[in-house]
Amino acid sequence: MQMSDAISGFLMFKSAEGLRPATLSLYQHHLNQFAAWADDPPIEGVKPGDLTAFLAWLREDYRPVRTNGDTGPLSSQSVYNAWTALKSFWRWAALAVDMPDPMAGRVPRPKVQNVEQVPFSADEVRRLLDAAQARRRGRATSNAYFIHELRDRAILLMLLDTGIRAGELVALTVGNAHLPSGRIEILDGKGGKSRVVWLGDHSRPALWRYLQERPNVDPGAPLFLSGDGPMTRSWLRKRLVILGERADVPGVYPHKFRHTFAVQYLRNGGDVFTLQALLGHSSLAMVQHYLRLAQADVEHAHRRASPVDNWLK
Repeated sequence: MQMSDAISGFLMFKSAEGLRPATLSLYQHHLNQFAAWADDPPIEGVKPGDLTAFLAWLREDYRPVRTNGDTGPLSSQSVYNAWTALKSFWRWAALAVDMPDPMAGRVPRPKVQNVEQVPFSADEVRRLLDAAQARRRGRATSNAYFIHELRDRAILLMLLDTGIRAGELVALTVGNAHLPSGRIEILDGKGGKSRVVWLGDHSRPALWRYLQERPNVDPGAPLFLSGDGPMTRSWLRKRLVILGERADVPGVYPHKFRHTFAVQYLRNGGDVFTLQALLGHSSLAMVQHYLRLAQADVEHAHRRASPVDNWLK
């Protein structure tokens, strides 16, 4: 069986298991990448050395095409994600095709360098929001630009106020948003499960204002539209890069808003269990990571403001 044919079967199997569309897309990307690199080999002929060589190529020679123009190598996390996709695929293939698993104990797990994500500062948030400030122009033909600016501001505020994932945001419909209460129902794409997040007093009017100006606000319509129709994750990433460049704020990407929301929520007195529910995490492990960052702020603040240390300087 050729690699390309096996990938189709694997993705169907994983879809039936209930994996998120974003996870399926990531698996498909890495597996197709290996298939192209290895000239679509028969899966029975793939050896551990082939997989190790591919991961080395990703780490040392491959240069991705990024929307922000960065031509640097893949991060260690991206190489690890590729290893994870391959491991899952070959575990499935060993059962589905009754063949030896070339990954089992033979392809070392790549080490991941823990690069600490830094949330947006208050000044960076203000600059981003100012870059998306809606301003009416004098020309009748400029109303589309005004609507786009209302949309951009509503998107920024929703990302900051809810910690919603990029894939979840683009999947929202008008019917998922209850503006009087600020309740936003999110379908997580995994077995029809859903959770609820909330918009605050500044975010709700921004979303309401955008929807007032926009055509087609039927309950089943996408909550946010790009210039050409429904938004995609790729379009959202590119749009955030544009807003970051306009605001002179580096490193603007969807997950950084989620990170900022989580850390700021804890800084402002939120508890880890509520945060876990809001973020949709199945365990507290990731939430505890955010908690450590928030507690580090308290430690640094005490070092600066310690009464005894300041008295006895």
